[in-house]
Amino acid sequence: MRHLSSSIPRKLVFPALFSLGATAFPLAAASDDAKQIAQRHADNWTQTLEAAQGEDIMELYASSKPTVIFPSGRVVDSQPELENFWHGFLDSKGAKTRMTVADAHFNSTGGREQSNVVVAKYLVVRENQRRPYLFTLNKTQWRLDTVLTRQTNGQWKTQLQNWH
Repeated sequence: MRHLSSSIPRKLVFPALFSLGATAFPLAAASDDAKQIAQRHADNWTQTLEAAQGEDIMELYASSKPTVIFPSGRVVDSQPELENFWHGFLDSKGAKTRMTVADAHFNSTGGREQSNVVVAKYLVVRENQRRPYLFTLNKTQWRLDTVLTRQTNGQWKTQLQNWH
């Protein structure tokens, strides 16, 4: 029995592998770019949450009707409701929040990549720093699915958040 690879001339295999690799690398680079954008966005969120400034948090959202879906299923899409939520969140003193990028990619629609929309998945951990590790209730974890959109000024802002 002959192997399939022995029936394919080597001079055809290497160029085919090379061209496959050449097309795979730009996709990996684009994915890395999306992850870098998502990481910078996570860093901005973390710094803003640490500074505990509700007004600054609103600057991280896109200006065109950002939407937040809470774990309860409640949907908020008005600036006053978002501000109210974040003021309550920030009032819990002594807590530290970390966002870690789990995955990020540019959105694709109709087989075409949209370079102005990043879909990112984060793990968000909020830990009470006043009594760390005393109880397991000290730590709260969420999964956060986010859609980031590039604004006309080049900044990336949150358009949609879905907290799980």
